[in-house]
Amino acid sequence: MTVTRSSENFNKIQVGTNAYIGPDAVANAADFANAQMYVKQGDTGSSSTSYVGVASEALAVNTEQAGIAFYGVGKAAGNKDGRGILAKGTVTATGDTATATGGYFVSTDTHAGGTNVGVLGDAQNGAANYSFYGANGDFLNKSGKAIFNDDGTNAADFALAQMYVLEGDSGGTSAFKFGIVGESAALVANPGVGVSGYGKTSSNASGNGVGLMGVGTVDATGDAGGAFGVIANANSTHAGGTNYAIYSDARNSDVNNYSFYGAAGDIYNAGRILGYKGSDVASANDITLGQGNFFLVTGTTTVQRILGAGWTAGSVVTLYFADNIQIDHNVAAGGGYYGILLEGAGGNFSATASDTLTIIFSADKWREIS
Repeated sequence: MTVTRSSENFNKIQVGTNAYIGPDAVANAADFANAQMYVKQGDTGSSSTSYVGVASEALAVNTEQAGIAFYGVGKAAGNKDGRGILAKGTVTATGDTATATGGYFVSTDTHAGGTNVGVLGDAQNGAANYSFYGANGDFLNKSGKAIFNDDGTNAADFALAQMYVLEGDSGGTSAFKFGIVGESAALVANPGVGVSGYGKTSSNASGNGVGLMGVGTVDATGDAGGAFGVIANANSTHAGGTNYAIYSDARNSDVNNYSFYGAAGDIYNAGRILGYKGSDVASANDITLGQGNFFLVTGTTTVQRILGAGWTAGSVVTLYFADNIQIDHNVAAGGGYYGILLEGAGGNFSATASDTLTIIFSADKWREIS
């Protein structure tokens, strides 16, 4: 049955079987034999045996215009959504095991130039703009990479990264296999941060708030390769500034603050282990040492005890005396302050200006090393 209407206005056409629209549409309708409606602008050479409500083909040849099979425009009015295309996938019953897909997009042709894009999203000029927005459910990419804010040019610097996020081109490259690479270039006073993680524990919970976590493993106990939880490099040559492979800042806990905490294993450093001179300490019977492991003690008041809060057993500090001063031997602890156990049988230590005393904390007192 053929229906032709060229001049009349009408609301509905009802066709008993299939509807074919477009130049010579009947000739190619067999390519989509189970489509209820077939619309042809040009023959793309595609075909499908899926059951389709509407199948459409458009072919752009030697033209500056795109070949678009479906073009939908939805305009928002009265605070309602404007949706160009609405696609919904459903199942017949809750026990169905087949996949319900709202939108299925394929771009797999082999060609010498150009790019295959499954979904192209362009969102701009709104109060908020999302080229992709998922209201519920997870994001799953079964193969291929995820690249953000880059056309692939900079991502090639990290060719084996599964996810690449670009803020700015740092000039870095690596042939390592990565799960995620973040790249940033700071051209202003603020730092350029490739990857930043923030972890927060809930109120009164026993769990930890972890910003970033790295775990290095091996396949078998006999593997000779190293397993690294974290690899940090800072080796750029520059006229000013400092290179920090790892920079940590831990404070404001009412219990303990550790800028570095190793639960097990040794600390190995092929370079120097540098200390820090803390703020000068005025002599008193009970003194408090601030941050650091080397302190200048000023004044001549006898020192009897040192505060233990903030120090762990095994902590080593050196006191450098600016003046002649006495250090009392093994005074009883009290109020969180611990006495100093001096070596030898001479009892108290009468230090002269420029003398030093190195001590180690043993949880119940400070003990002289040298």
